[in-house]
Amino acid sequence: MGLALASGAPHPRLRPYVERYVGYEEDAGSLLRRREMPGAHVVLVVGWGDPLDVVDPRGTGAYGVTSFTAGLYDSYVVTSTAGVGRGVQLMLEPPVAGRILGVPAGELTNRAVALDDLPGGWMRGLRERLAEAPDWRSRFAVLDQAIGARLDASTAPDPRVEWA
Repeated sequence: MGLALASGAPHPRLRPYVERYVGYEEDAGSLLRRREMPGAHVVLVVGWGDPLDVVDPRGTGAYGVTSFTAGLYDSYVVTSTAGVGRGVQLMLEPPVAGRILGVPAGELTNRAVALDDLPGGWMRGLRERLAEAPDWRSRFAVLDQAIGARLDASTAPDPRVEWA
């Protein structure tokens, strides 16, 4: 099993909304299972490697996905894969997740949803552009452009919501 990670900071104007980018390439070799603990961010994974399953022990999840989003959880989830995973993980601040994903963050609570199942289709082609980029710096620049355009095209939430 091999794992290579690349971390990057979003463009300064995106940093209030996106904590960080984490690029990964992992060869599981055989079945790999992980218990992923809950956190304070909405997770967005845009992948182009072999698929994985994201399973909540309560019975919900996303199966056979390379790209998905996971809302805030009050429990752990189990991910499993066998193969080579490649992609970028973004940690989104909950108040802005709805603007970026096109669905209120509350609808993602305790759920993992395949990106193809999200409304709007704005991510179509993003996976391919990331996979074709020559290096992580270029991939992070693609994300800066895509996320920035998405924020520019959406309405900011009430400032009281962000404050809370």
